[in-house]
Amino acid sequence: MQVDSLAMQCLTRGRLQQKMKEAFQRIQSTLEAFPSSFVADWLPNLSACEVAALQILVSAYDHGTSEHALRTAGLVAAVAGQMQCAQEEVALSYLAALLHDIGKAAIPEPILCKPGPLDEQERKIMQLHPKIGRHMLVLAGGIFAAVEPIVVAHHERWDGEGYPAGLAGEDIPLLARILAVVDSFDAMTSPRVYQQRRTMAEARYELLLGAGHQYDPRVVAVFVALLDTGHIPC
Repeated sequence: MQVDSLAMQCLTRGRLQQKMKEAFQRIQSTLEAFPSSFVADWLPNLSACEVAALQILVSAYDHGTSEHALRTAGLVAAVAGQMQCAQEEVALSYLAALLHDIGKAAIPEPILCKPGPLDEQERKIMQLHPKIGRHMLVLAGGIFAAVEPIVVAHHERWDGEGYPAGLAGEDIPLLARILAVVDSFDAMTSPRVYQQRRTMAEARYELLLGAGHQYDPRVVAVFVALLDTGHIPC
């Protein structure tokens, strides 16, 4: 079966449709999750349809994925600010990080929650989530179109061995390169069914080991410096 065809099958699963129906019950709590500067600068400019779309997207997460997204968003925005990104880019980095795993809402739960390694077919299905996320963001439209290039590229690697497009180096959007580092750090230091939680020191070492291969070395350097000085929330 072709990967793109499989992605569309995943996207239309009943689980996702049910999550979308629950979305409008979570509007207030979702808005409160944004940093005040983001609310002040962006939300007043969103149409009612765009705000509703945001609720649909965020509500598609399971609890663990949602908490991971919120932690990652704060860290990504901190790194983007340290790297002298414009205020608009920092805001977009936060929104992109909040929604970066939205495509997982369409991945079958037995794969998402499998306690051991994925087999080859399961891995291919799991690796669909950036493309599914892109499709969902494009459908949502509005401000979400601006974060789609970040979301779809957050599993690309500096050495070109990532997915879904095999981009390398600076062909990967900077905000996606930042997201890749922070996403990996939070994944390593949080409880996961498929791996043992690592200490911050161990995760820091893994990031440094992957600099220049999996990760943009400049982003790793900035993140590690912020981590070492305690200037990022952990």
